[in-house]
Amino acid sequence: MYSDKIYNSWKPIQNEKYKQIVKNIDIRPLLKLPTADIGIGSGIFEEFLQKRGIEIKNIIGVDKNVNMIKKQRVKLKNIIADANSLPFKDNIFEFIICLDTIHLIKNVKEIKRVLKNHGYLLLSTFCNRENKGKKIKKIKQQMKDLDLIKEFTIESKEMEIVFLYRKR
Repeated sequence: MYSDKIYNSWKPIQNEKYKQIVKNIDIRPLLKLPTADIGIGSGIFEEFLQKRGIEIKNIIGVDKNVNMIKKQRVKLKNIIADANSLPFKDNIFEFIICLDTIHLIKNVKEIKRVLKNHGYLLLSTFCNRENKGKKIKKIKQQMKDLDLIKEFTIESKEMEIVFLYRKR
C-alpha cells in the first residue's frame, strides 16, 4: 500500500487531471445515475467534484483498502470489496468510474458485468511516451465489446489516457 506522504503528493497532479476530465466530458448528467467508483481510494476525485458544486450523492465507492476509505473527506456510501469479484447484482450501475485502477484489475469482466446495458464507463490509466500505444491497445482490447465514445490524452507531469465507453 502507498504511504500517506506519497499518495498525498499526487493530489495536485490528480486535481489537474480531473480538471481536464470534466472539461472534456460532461460528467454532471452521468453522476445523476446510479454510480460506482471502482478503486475510489481516499475519494480525491469526489472531493474535487464536490468542491466544484458537482453532486456526488449517487456514488458508491468501492475499494479493498479500508485505510484509504477511512481517509475520505467526503461522505459516501462505501463498499469494501475487490474489483475482481464485485459484490453486486448484474447490470446494477448506469455509470462506473475507474480512474487509475484498471491496471490493477485482472478480471475486467466484473466491471462490465455490473454495468447496465447502455451504461457508461469512465476509465483512465497513466502512461509515458514509450508505453502509451501499448496501453491504449490493451484497454481497447479489454473493452472491445463496449462502444468507445471518447478518448483523449492528458499531458502533464504524469501522462494520462482517458476513455469513455458505453455498454451496448
